[in-house]
Amino acid sequence: SIAVVEPPVANSGIPQGKLIKRQRLPKNDLGECWHWKDLNIGIDVSIYGKMFHIYNCDQWTKEFMSSEGIELNPPEPQPLDPYIQSRNQPLHVYKSPSTYDNLKQFIEMDRKVL
Repeated sequence: SIAVVEPPVANSGIPQGKLIKRQRLPKNDLGECWHWKDLNIGIDVSIYGKMFHIYNCDQWTKEFMSSEGIELNPPEPQPLDPYIQSRNQPLHVYKSPSTYDNLKQFIEMDRKVL
């Protein structure tokens, strides 16, 4: 059985966490299900019509797969999230030129008793 979980992003406003609960997932239309021996780093997995790309795994999974005689592909870099990249860019500041001078009144009223 397989579960698909995404890491939560703080304050994103969308549901996060477990995408697919732990269950036997169909691999194809012939009724075959995904087995842990079918999974490896760098492959694309189609689950219910949605594509997932495996780019890395945790240390426990690496040790388990090596103990079972499966050689894992080298880890790939984590894909960049376009939304997070856009949030990290500085905001545009639109400033229109103004003819009003805040300090002008202090210069004009200097040494005058009001």
